[in-house]
Amino acid sequence: MKQRQGAKKRQKDRPDPDSRNILEKPGQHTRELNPYWKDGGTGLPKEEKQAKRQNPVHGVGDNGVSWIRRAYQRAVQQAQEEGVPLEEIARRRWGSLEKLEELLARADGRESRDAGKRHESMDQLRMKGRKYEKGWKRPGDTSLHHHLPKKTLQEAVPEVPQVHGSEKSREDDGKACKVTKLTESEKNTLGAKIIKAEIMGNKELARQLQAKLDEARKYEDGLEGDGKEGREVEVVKTRIVSRVSGAGPSRRVKQDTHDSRGDRVRYFADDAKHSLHAMFEREKRTEGKESDETLLPFLAGKSQGATREDFDVDDLFVSRISDSKLVEKEEQQERKAAARESLGRQRAMESCRLCFDSPRLIKHLVVAMGKLTVCFSQPPGQLNPFCFIQAYLSVPGYASLVEGQCIISSLQHVSCCTTADEDVWAEIQDFAHGLVRMYEGEGKDVVFFESAMGLKHFPHLSIHCIPLQRELADLAPMYFKKAILECEQEWSQNRKLVDLKGKDVRHRIPKGLPYFFVRFNWKDGFAHVIEDERLFPQNFAQEILGGMLELEPTAWRKPQLERESQQWEKALSISKKWEPHDFTREILS
Repeated sequence: MKQRQGAKKRQKDRPDPDSRNILEKPGQHTRELNPYWKDGGTGLPKEEKQAKRQNPVHGVGDNGVSWIRRAYQRAVQQAQEEGVPLEEIARRRWGSLEKLEELLARADGRESRDAGKRHESMDQLRMKGRKYEKGWKRPGDTSLHHHLPKKTLQEAVPEVPQVHGSEKSREDDGKACKVTKLTESEKNTLGAKIIKAEIMGNKELARQLQAKLDEARKYEDGLEGDGKEGREVEVVKTRIVSRVSGAGPSRRVKQDTHDSRGDRVRYFADDAKHSLHAMFEREKRTEGKESDETLLPFLAGKSQGATREDFDVDDLFVSRISDSKLVEKEEQQERKAAARESLGRQRAMESCRLCFDSPRLIKHLVVAMGKLTVCFSQPPGQLNPFCFIQAYLSVPGYASLVEGQCIISSLQHVSCCTTADEDVWAEIQDFAHGLVRMYEGEGKDVVFFESAMGLKHFPHLSIHCIPLQRELADLAPMYFKKAILECEQEWSQNRKLVDLKGKDVRHRIPKGLPYFFVRFNWKDGFAHVIEDERLFPQNFAQEILGGMLELEPTAWRKPQLERESQQWEKALSISKKWEPHDFTREILS
């Protein structure tokens, strides 16, 4: 058993004679499937080798065109050097001259077809990018290629022969450039060829055709100058307008944001159109609603135009028209807002209790009038004197917090101190200094405060004056400072406590903002910009002073209107005290 297994193993280890024959003579196995190995073949077809040997043109790069042309040039040079005809050299190398010319013609045909395909593909890309069939047509535009589709243009304009590098085409062009008399139909055809050549990008052909047309026109002008006159000639003007030359609107001029020294003068182009004060007042007046309503459709239109695939020149002009409509809409809204503001101011003045000309003013509450100033204007031929008073002093018609409380108001309707004129503010200061001197003899200090709130309803300026004993008045700054720091919300956009030491409220608070200010003896004090009027009480100062005086809350929350006799008594008492300190005794004339 072991001997048989050993014999089989030795037979397997022996080399197979058939495998040796396969390696030495490939393709001779009985199971070979390649028919080209039979009868001592090489395994490859003979016809492919013969075809490669017979084909002298190599398809590399330009498919052998340049190689055939160089071979033709070498044959011409060899014929000149040896002094034999070109047919002899061609017969030696290619068999005959006709065969060489056939190879040249075939190569030129391949090159022209490839160039035609390249021109056609570039023309399709150019037509797709510029969209001639949807281009915007200017009034009076007579050019065909701006609004006709490509198919119609090809049908309307005859085919223009392409210029190649062969000698036959050069000879044809030379013959075509001969000056002859052209009919109107031929001129129109030639003009159409010029247009098509420009569209296809063939500038050389367009230049040659234009030169031919110019020569023909000069020739006709010469014939007319020789005496051939008296016949009417119909002139057809052809206008060729480029897509780049002035078809659209001019580019917007970029505004300079820095001067020659490098300092910034503006941030946006319309900074000179809208001032910061006007923008702030409009924002506060509309609370940002109108600006948001205007901005949202503008952004939506911009994004829609940027994402649309068919956004073309027509859409660009439509978007610019919509921009102008937005500007007109904003101007119309501003006019309406100005009309509403004027109407609201008129209604506020009619119902105001502090305007001196208002019928609702209680006249017997007025203690003193401001300084009477007489001015003279000089119109032609006469002097026109006129008098005016800026402010007045009065007592409240309701129950006072303390004895001697009074109010300084402007004679005309002014909303707050920051919007008042310099003359009004100067007279208010004169009244304040007079009250400080008046109560100084009684051992009292005066607390002045104003709450400028609800400015869109056009309130009347009123500064309240509260005399306090000096021991209590010394604690007033601490009470007011703590109350201002704790008012409204914890976080604010503006500084909560503004110190008025050395400056008044007109130099500390921007014009147009609601505010509260308090001053002690018209020297030091504090101011606060009111950010949320719903969280800031209207009687803020009265609450603090009422707490210091330990009064009932009804004394400042809903004060009751006093009887007329009580009002007369208060007014006469303040008037007697004010008389020695009245600064209005001096009349300027």
